Amino acid sequence: MKHLNLLLALLVLAVAGQSCVSNKKYNALMAEKDALAQSLADNQNKLKAMEAEKMQLSQERDDLNSKMTMAQKDLDAMKSQLDAAKKSGEASGTELSKVKDALKNALSYYEKSGLTVQTRDDRMYLTNAQPILFRSGSVRLSREGKDFIATLAETLKANPELIMLVEGHTDNRSISSARYADNWDLSVIRATSVVRELVKNGVDPKQLTAAGRGEHAPADAADPATSDSRSANRRTEFVVLPRLSALSGLMK
Repeated sequence: MKHLNLLLALLVLAVAGQSCVSNKKYNALMAEKDALAQSLADNQNKLKAMEAEKMQLSQERDDLNSKMTMAQKDLDAMKSQLDAAKKSGEASGTELSKVKDALKNALSYYEKSGLTVQTRDDRMYLTNAQPILFRSGSVRLSREGKDFIATLAETLKANPELIMLVEGHTDNRSISSARYADNWDLSVIRATSVVRELVKNGVDPKQLTAAGRGEHAPADAADPATSDSRSANRRTEFVVLPRLSALSGLMK
């Protein structure tokens, strides 16, 4: 009986030991399973993030390609515009040259009267050997000035396609007068006095424009403080502005 009890006790201990080992393995396996599940979840989250980043990069790439395509189109358009502008500029230069030649031909008859056409700074000036000069602070025309204006009036009346900008100029001395605010004012009034004399001689007022440049475009800039320079700078100049449509017949 004693032996039977001992055998039963040993059997119980063996079963209990096996049960304890099985529980440890089970717990270890469950822990490993949980760890694998967490790792899988983490990897799935990383994969989703990478796929989202891939999509974003793909979208940015498409946007960049679209912008590059548009930029290339804009560049091609600008190049076309520049080429067109270059061709237009060349054509305009040719037309301007034709206009200048036409003007010189139209006015060549009057050169025997002392009138000449000069080109300065891409502008055409009708000049006379004896320019219209003014005394300091004065807007009164001299007899010689009036004679020149009479000759100029005949030229303008004979060439109604011409428009003339009359420019008044002063020397560099500041004016102190109740009649004129400053040299700008004086130069405009000088130009206006010449325009009125041209109209008096029968020129269509629509052909004329008066402007003043003060002392800012001297004829003699080398030493504008000398008496001779100041005298030369107190003057009126005549800028020829052709009506291109009216001159088109002359250029053919």
